[in-house]
Amino acid sequence: AIFVGSLYEPRSSILTSIATGLKEQGHVLEIHGRKLGSPRISDHEYWANIVNASLIMTTSNQTEMDESDWTWIDHMVYRYLEVIVCGTLLVAPDVPGVNRYFTPGVHYAAFRTVNEAIEIIAQYLTNSAERKALAKQGSEKARALVCARTFWTGIDAALGPDSFT
Repeated sequence: AIFVGSLYEPRSSILTSIATGLKEQGHVLEIHGRKLGSPRISDHEYWANIVNASLIMTTSNQTEMDESDWTWIDHMVYRYLEVIVCGTLLVAPDVPGVNRYFTPGVHYAAFRTVNEAIEIIAQYLTNSAERKALAKQGSEKARALVCARTFWTGIDAALGPDSFT
C-alpha cells in the first residue's frame, strides 16, 4: 500500500496512524510524501507509483493557504480518477463529489475513520482476488467516463464562464 502526495496536517497524522496500525498487523503503508513547498517527484515517478502499487490510499484533507480551496468542505481530488483509471485499487474517504462518478464498494474502497482505513487496507492486501476485482470494476467505470468525456464535461459545466474550454 502506498500514499503519494503532499504532507500537511491533519493528513500527516492520519497517515502516520494508519501506517502504525497496519504495521501492527504485518502490513506496510509506504508514504511517498513531500512537505508543501518542497519539490514534487517527477511525473514519471508519480505515475509509476500509482500504476505499480497493489493499493493506493489517500485522504481528502486540505491545507489552509491563500490559494487553496475551502478547507472545511471535503472535495474530489483528482487522485480518485487517476488511481482508479490506472486499475489500481483506491482506498479513500467517501466524499460527496466522488459519488457523482464512483460508488464506494463498487469502484473503490471508502473509509470514514483511521481504524476503518486500517481494516480495509489490511483486508485488500490479504485478499488479492478481491482487490483486483474491485480495482477492475473501478477502472472500467473510469475508462467509460474518460471516453465519454463525462468527467471533464461536468467540470466545464460546473466552472461555467471560468471553464478552460
